[in-house]
Amino acid sequence: MITFTVNKRFSAIAGKLLLLAALLLCGLTTFAQVTTSSLTGSVTDANGEGLIGATVVATHVPSGTRYGTATNEAGRYTLPAVRVGGPFTVVASYTGFEPQTQQNVYTSLGTATNLRFVLQESSTLVSEVAIIGRRNDIFSSDRTGAAVTYNADAIATVPVIGSRSIREVTKFTPFGNGNTFGGQDSRLNNFTIDGSVFNNSFGLGTDAAAGGRTSSTAISLDAIQEVQVNIAPFDVRQSGFVGSGLNAVTRSGTNEYSGSVYTFFRNNSETFNGNSVNGNPITLGDFKENIYGARIGGPLIKDKLFFFANFEQVTRVEPAQTWFANGSPNAAAGDQINRVAYQDMVDLSNFMRTNFNYETGPFENYDDETNSRKFLVRLDYNLNDKNKLTLRYTHHDSDDYNIISNSRSAGFGDRRTNADAMSFQNSGYLIQDNTRSIVGEWNWTISNQLHNNFIIGLDKQNEDRAYAGAFFPLIDIKEDSRTYISVGMDPFTPDNKLNYYTFHATNNLSYYTGRHTITGGINYEYYKSNNLFFPASNGVYVFNSLADFYTAANDYLDNPTNTMSPVEYDRFQFRYSALEGAASPLQVLKTHRIDIYGQDNFQVNDNFKVLFGLRLGTFFYENTALENPAISGLDFIDVDESRGYKINTGEMPETQILWEPRLGFNWDVTGKKTTQVRGGTGIFTGRPPYVYLSNQIGNNGVLTGFIDDRNAATLNRPFRPDASVFIPATPTLPSSFDIAFTDAGYKFPQV
Repeated sequence: MITFTVNKRFSAIAGKLLLLAALLLCGLTTFAQVTTSSLTGSVTDANGEGLIGATVVATHVPSGTRYGTATNEAGRYTLPAVRVGGPFTVVASYTGFEPQTQQNVYTSLGTATNLRFVLQESSTLVSEVAIIGRRNDIFSSDRTGAAVTYNADAIATVPVIGSRSIREVTKFTPFGNGNTFGGQDSRLNNFTIDGSVFNNSFGLGTDAAAGGRTSSTAISLDAIQEVQVNIAPFDVRQSGFVGSGLNAVTRSGTNEYSGSVYTFFRNNSETFNGNSVNGNPITLGDFKENIYGARIGGPLIKDKLFFFANFEQVTRVEPAQTWFANGSPNAAAGDQINRVAYQDMVDLSNFMRTNFNYETGPFENYDDETNSRKFLVRLDYNLNDKNKLTLRYTHHDSDDYNIISNSRSAGFGDRRTNADAMSFQNSGYLIQDNTRSIVGEWNWTISNQLHNNFIIGLDKQNEDRAYAGAFFPLIDIKEDSRTYISVGMDPFTPDNKLNYYTFHATNNLSYYTGRHTITGGINYEYYKSNNLFFPASNGVYVFNSLADFYTAANDYLDNPTNTMSPVEYDRFQFRYSALEGAASPLQVLKTHRIDIYGQDNFQVNDNFKVLFGLRLGTFFYENTALENPAISGLDFIDVDESRGYKINTGEMPETQILWEPRLGFNWDVTGKKTTQVRGGTGIFTGRPPYVYLSNQIGNNGVLTGFIDDRNAATLNRPFRPDASVFIPATPTLPSSFDIAFTDAGYKFPQV
C-alpha cells in the first residue's frame, strides 16, 4: 500500500470557510489501535538553542491529571499517553528563564499535538506569556498516512438513525462507505475499542463489528469520546487489517459530575411513512423504533479516581413480510396477494395444533422485532504523575427475528413468503449477538526517557440461534412443481450454536533520546471458536401436494408404528451425529498470533520527520481437525503445477511468518504549519474471517451421517414428527460429502 498526500492551507476567504466546515465535521489523525494521545515539541532559548533539562508539565484541566517530563539533550520532549480531548494547560520552565504557558490545548486520538516553547531569560523584562492553543491535528508531525478522526462533538451532531452504530458516523469517510474501506471486504477491517478487539471475528454476515448480525452495535455512540478510521498508518504498532483500522476510545470521568438522558423514536405515522402508492391506499405494518439511554461520569476521588457509565436500549419493530394469502379478509386494496389460499393456511395451522400440539404462529401481519441492550462501565485511576490505570467493561445482549431460510440445500427451497409460497412465523428463528468485553490498560512513565504501555483484554461473543417455535421437522409442500406452503422448523436452525472469544495482550516500550523515539513491542492474541452447524437434523420432508401431506400425516396418526409411507413424496433428508455416543459435532478452532516489532521515529529537524520500522508476525493453529481416510488416499490435481495434490482434512495450515516493513515521512515545508507533505509505504497484515478455517473442521465428511432419499425411496421413510427414529443402529458415513480444505501454505491476507 502506498499513499502520498499534500495538505495546503487556503488563503482565500472561500478556502478558509471550506476548511472550517471540514474541521467542524472531523479532524484528521494517523494511528489506530491506540487509546491515548501525546504532546511533543521543543524548548529553546531566544536564539533557538535547545534547553537541556527544561521541565514541561501538562495538566488535563477537567480531571486535574498531570503529566510531566524534562527535555533531552536536543531540547526536545515527549509527554506520551495523555488523555484524548482537553483542554490542557502546558507549562515549560527552566532555571534563569521566565516560564511560558500554553492554554486550551487539545489532543486527538493517536496524534501528537506539537507545542514549541521559546523561553526568555529572567533578566529580560517581559509580561507573563500565555499562548492560547488550538486543535490542529491535520498538521501534526505524526501524520503520515490516510486517516479520519471524529471527536465527541462530531459524533453528537452527525444525523444518526437506526442502530446508532459507529458506521453511521464512519460512512462520511472518503475512503469507504462506513462498512467497507479501501475496496476490501468489511470483515477484513480491524475494529477496536479502548484497544480491545470488537470484531465480528468469525465472519458470518457482512458487518465487521460486534453486534452487526442483529443490525445493532455492542457499544452506544453516547459512550464514545473519539472514533478513528485508518487506511494506511505507517506506525508498526498498527496491524490486524487490510481494509481499515477502526478504533474508538470511550469517555472517561472528570472532576465534575456530568451526564445525559436521551430518547429517539420513529413510528408508522404519516410523519415517517407513506400510506399510498399512486393514489392507492396501502395497509401499513407496524413500524416503530424506540431508543433510550443515559450516561453519567464524575470523580470518586478528586484528581485521582474517576468513573463513567452508560446504558442504552433499542427496540425496533417492522413487518417481517407484507404479503397476504389469496382470499384473506385482512387484505385491503393495493396490498400484495399471493397464490396461496387463505383457508389452506388456516386449516393447516389448526391441523398441526390439534394433532401434533405444534403452534405455527401467524402467517400474515407478524413482526420482525430487534432488541439491543447494552451498558458500559469505565474507571480511570491516577496512581501518581507517572502511573495511570484504566479498566473498562462492556456488556451487550441483542436478538433479531429472521424469517425461514430459502436455501435449497435442505428441502425444496424458495419457501419464504412471496408471490408463490407462504410460511408461518414460528418457522423463522432468532439470531443472537451478545458481547462481553473487559480490558485494562497501564501507562507507566519509567523515566524522562522511558515510557511503557501495557494493554490486556478478553472479548467474548455469542451468536447462538434461538428457536421461534417448537422443535419439529421442516415440511415443504409443493403445488405445480413450486413451493406452496412450508411449515415446521427452519432446517438450518436446530442446535445452531456459535461462540468465540479473543484474549489479547500488548506491550509497547518507548525510549526517547535526542531526536529519536525508539519503540519496541510484542503482541499476543489467542482466538477460539466453538461452532455447531447441524442442518436438517430436525428432518426435512418435501411433499408433492397438500393432500399428500395430509395422507401421510393421518397415516401416522392412525398407525404410528407403520414402516411404509402411504404416498411417495419428493424428498426426505435427515442428518445425525456419526461421533461416538452421538456427541454433538462441534467444530473447535484455536489460533495463536505473536507479533514482535520495532521502529524509529526520527525528527530529522524541526520541519521533517521520518518513521521506519519492521513488524514480524507468526500465526499457528492447534490440531483440532479430524482426518477423513477416504480423502487422504485420493490424488487431486494442482492445476497450477500439473502435479498430484494430497489432502488431509486433519491437518491445519503450517505455521507462517509474515513481515511488515513500514516507512513514512512528514515534511512541514515552511515550518509554520501552512503546507505539509506526507506519505509512506508499507505492508499490512490482516485477519481472515475465521469461518474460512473453521469450515475445514466442520466439513470433513466424518462428523455426521446424512440420509437423502428421493421419490420411490421415500416409501421406506413414513412421516414421523420425530425424525430421530431413522438414526441407523450402526451409524455409517455418507458415500458422498462436501469437503472444505485449507492449503498447508495458507497465509493471512496482506496488502
